[in-house]
Amino acid sequence: MKERQKLIDVAMGRDKADAVVRGANLVNVHTHEIYKADVAISGSRIAYVGDVRHTIGSLTEIWL
Repeated sequence: MKERQKLIDVAMGRDKADAVVRGANLVNVHTHEIYKADVAISGSRIAYVGDVRHTIGSLTEIWL
């Protein structure tokens, strides 16, 4: 599966993330805000930020 399509499938919930980081500190460099968010990772790329429950499968590694 091509990497771009896999990222899209994870973001849409059609495939599961390789890892999820719960409660990460994200920095918005445009607004200079720092806020908590969950991040879904597929391969070496971020697939989704926000409510990532739909990206978690039985093989997804969860980082707290």
